[in-house]
Amino acid sequence: MIPFIVGTLLSNALYTICCMTGLITPIYLQVAGTFPIFINSFIKCLDFRIIIFEIVLIAILAVVWYPFFKIYDSQLGTKEKMKEEEIDSNNIEESIA
Repeated sequence: MIPFIVGTLLSNALYTICCMTGLITPIYLQVAGTFPIFINSFIKCLDFRIIIFEIVLIAILAVVWYPFFKIYDSQLGTKEKMKEEEIDSNNIEESIA
């Protein structure tokens, strides 16, 4: 939940700042239909710089999300080890009995 909120706020803030400073052209066309991510944005503002902005934004959001993925992976690894130990202890008890 935290990276979702932080990532959304960060991407919106960066987009607004880039539009206000003139680094990218604001979106001014409404496009119906679905297109791949880079083509969709290019069609909406007809500016190639939006593609570069999206690539940079994806890299920034990956940095925001990465620690949370690692924590989740660690939690799943711990649960998996606990299940394996439980299965091993049950197998030992069955072999003794």
